[in-house]
Amino acid sequence: MSKDANVKPLTVEDLHEVLIPAMERVFATKKDLESFAVREHMELLERDLAELKGDFVQFRDESLTNQDKMLKGQDILITEKVMRDHQKKKERKLWTIMIEATQEHSILSPKQLKQIKELEVF
Repeated sequence: MSKDANVKPLTVEDLHEVLIPAMERVFATKKDLESFAVREHMELLERDLAELKGDFVQFRDESLTNQDKMLKGQDILITEKVMRDHQKKKERKLWTIMIEATQEHSILSPKQLKQIKELEVF
């Protein structure tokens, strides 16, 4: 068998330059598989993020609803307290007037007036 001068034995460099690039066009490479895995993980992360965002929005809405309920209850309690304080103030004025009247007109004895004053209802 005669050897042609142009025919050379296959070297490692030839594999890297010719054969591997030709095979990369046909077969999936490590880079292709990694990018596919990253893409798949990104899709999963995006789905999880969307779900988490929905859960957060629901939690926020429930929190705000509960806060609104508490504020309404607090408004009612504050209104009741203001009314109760106003009523007590009116009662104290009434007792002050009644005690002064009984004292001026000697309706009650000094001992009875002293006992009423000790009660501090006014």
